[in-house]
Amino acid sequence: MLDRESILAAADLPVAPVDVPEWGEGEVVYVRSLSAFEAEEKLRDAGKRANFHAWFAALLTCDAAGNRLFSDADAAALGGKSIAVLRRIGDAAQKLNGMTKAEQETAEKNSETIGAGSSSSGSPANSATPTPIECSKG
Repeated sequence: MLDRESILAAADLPVAPVDVPEWGEGEVVYVRSLSAFEAEEKLRDAGKRANFHAWFAALLTCDAAGNRLFSDADAAALGGKSIAVLRRIGDAAQKLNGMTKAEQETAEKNSETIGAGSSSSGSPANSATPTPIECSKG
């Protein structure tokens, strides 16, 4: 049976490879999972950001160990890179983090079924659910 310590010690933030042949033959970068804190803090106003695709790629592109390759300040430089590559990275990051529209709709249906539309906290059932981000559309 799980206890507090084993849950908090669990390595539950996987990474996923993304092919980027435009940056070199056979080259791969990784995208990382966001913690709940990061998702709520960093993505709060993400859709309103200028240079969004580059910022999102800077936030989530990492090495195989999950270490960020870029800082938020690198988004300006990444803005000069191919939108197709940045969207591919963004799409992979959304899928890994459960942020696609299909996953969002499934989560909402499941929460409605489980909670029958009510919340014991007094706040709306989906108030902490991040909105899916459209990386594939320009």
